[in-house]
Amino acid sequence: MEIERLTAQLNQHGFELEHTAAELGPRVERIMAFLEQPLIGATLPWLLRRLLSRPYRRR
Repeated sequence: MEIERLTAQLNQHGFELEHTAAELGPRVERIMAFLEQPLIGATLPWLLRRLLSRPYRRR
């Protein structure tokens, strides 16, 4: 009886994860296409440093 309940829960969670992945997949692809642009890729480290208030450390 306990195994049947656990199996049903796992099946439900698996279905929910599959549904979530189907919804998020296209959104993630769109974001990745945007981030792969050269200017955006070069700006991200600078933007992250500014957001975290950490100056660029020179070597």
